[in-house]
Amino acid sequence: MENKDRFLEQKKAIEEQKTYQEQYARKKAANKLCTISSILHVVGIITFILAISLAGNNKEFYELFKYPLALVPYTTYIASWVLMIIARVRFKESVFAKILMWVYIGLVTLAILAIIAFIAWCMASCSGMPG
Repeated sequence: MENKDRFLEQKKAIEEQKTYQEQYARKKAANKLCTISSILHVVGIITFILAISLAGNNKEFYELFKYPLALVPYTTYIASWVLMIIARVRFKESVFAKILMWVYIGLVTLAILAIIAFIAWCMASCSGMPG
């Protein structure tokens, strides 16, 4: 009876260790996806700002959009969202994926508010013009 109890305890300990290792592997995979997503998001934003600044200094603004390099900001930005969604769906327990999702949503909300404020500012400044 004592051997049977010890065997059951060992079996339970092995199963707990296996469960812990699987959780660790899932957490590591989720963190890797989220880290790559974060890097792509930052790269997308930086290249977009760089493209806008180069276009502002260039007299021929639309010439920049002929080159495949103009697709880099958009593809990296979309890829960052896709990776975040994959991490969020596959690893529901990942806190990093949850926080990343809300950060991305917050950034989009801020961008929309900035666009609305810019349009309102343009309309307010144009309404005082004689016409």
